[in-house]
Amino acid sequence: MAKTLVAFPHKASEHGGPGTFQGILESDLIARGYEVSYPSFKRIPDIIFVVAGTRKLLWLFYCRLFGAKIIHRLDGLNWRHKHIKEGFFVEIKLNIQNFLILFIRRFLAHHVIYQSYFIESLWQRIHKVEKKSSIILNGSSINLDKKKFERESSDVVITCIEGTIQDDPLSRQLLLELDNFAKHDDRIKAVEVFGRLSPSLNEFSKKTNIIFRGNIPREDLKSEIKERNRIFFLLETMPPCPNSLIEALCVGIPAVGLDTGSFREIIEDAGVIISYDFQAYGLNGFKGLSIKKALNLALEEYKEFSANAILRSEYLSSDRMCEDYSLIISSLLNENSTPS
Repeated sequence: MAKTLVAFPHKASEHGGPGTFQGILESDLIARGYEVSYPSFKRIPDIIFVVAGTRKLLWLFYCRLFGAKIIHRLDGLNWRHKHIKEGFFVEIKLNIQNFLILFIRRFLAHHVIYQSYFIESLWQRIHKVEKKSSIILNGSSINLDKKKFERESSDVVITCIEGTIQDDPLSRQLLLELDNFAKHDDRIKAVEVFGRLSPSLNEFSKKTNIIFRGNIPREDLKSEIKERNRIFFLLETMPPCPNSLIEALCVGIPAVGLDTGSFREIIEDAGVIISYDFQAYGLNGFKGLSIKKALNLALEEYKEFSANAILRSEYLSSDRMCEDYSLIISSLLNENSTPS
């Protein structure tokens, strides 16, 4: 008897959060006895799992017509080009991507999965749909011996991890603030930024003491963040559910970031939240606590925030996440097998 086939429109990317998520889920599905594949018209999958969006609409239509059930996992929409000029052709590309995601969610998906309550509310405000849905936060597979583990608030490395370091006034200001703080606080050893640097930031990066590490292999990055005392600073504005943030919490790293997107929902009391008015996007959005004060607070309460991060990580495990996805897949397969 053939194994149940779960197909993804694309192979997992080597860098970035969606690739991390898909790699974890594929490994879990295989361990549970499923077969994992990619687009083919030779065999109709039982389940298709769309991560964000895809251009393979014809394949989705065809497989759905012949009985495949489609799960659509959503993060946010492309929004930066609404605030910052990205170029005519780039804007067209981003708008097409948004359209494809909206179309799949509205017309093709049998079950929609939102990465957080924030993401669900965002999508329902944009275009409300009445169909089966779930909210499943991402989870980390990173391992840590918590009994032997304790971080200290000395020789701290402020750490930022993004798929791409975007070039915009706000990102530049955040990086400059981190660089300036590190120069004047003996508790900070360095500022390290992981991820692909936008080419337009090359000259900017040379004027700072920030160590830009670029993209490094995913497993190497996991090993690195376990070592040294760190504070995770989230550069991303309006984050959906960043895997890098979750992995940091799971190794006891306190987090600091702007109060946008899902940041507050993810960290709870495992770090410092900086009030920010997204509607005033840019340098005018800050309210109350400054970046300097937020970092000072994270250092002063470092051990408490680190302990809270470890407690929070018990919910943010990949085992919990994969079990939730498995239950949804099982329910859709049962629908397929139930006589009409």
